[in-house]
Amino acid sequence: MRNRIIAAAASLLGGSFGLQHFYLGNIGKGVLSVIFSWTGIPTIIGIVDAIRFISMTDEHFDRKFNFEEYKKRLIEQEVEKRLGRQDVATELEKLAQLMEIGYITFEEFERRKAKLLR
Repeated sequence: MRNRIIAAAASLLGGSFGLQHFYLGNIGKGVLSVIFSWTGIPTIIGIVDAIRFISMTDEHFDRKFNFEEYKKRLIEQEVEKRLGRQDVATELEKLAQLMEIGYITFEEFERRKAKLLR
């Protein structure tokens, strides 16, 4: 998984030769940077890229340069949310059954329900 800080460092230290492009998997841009390194343009691009990487949030960087890992993490979070909702629903059903049987009062049911739904 690529790291935003390493990409910024590669841009500052090796931007003249497109090191950040090679690190991020943009081989074509890296090769172009090496070819045109004598012009100084890749150095300017490296500085701009370093500023861009430093100012990016980790989420934005991951969405752009680590998309597969980012997508997996989003799916895992969604699954956890859904499982959490099922757990809440199951707990509410159990509380309702306890209230019907008479083990807890209606007030106790409402108090526990409010706590679960927070």
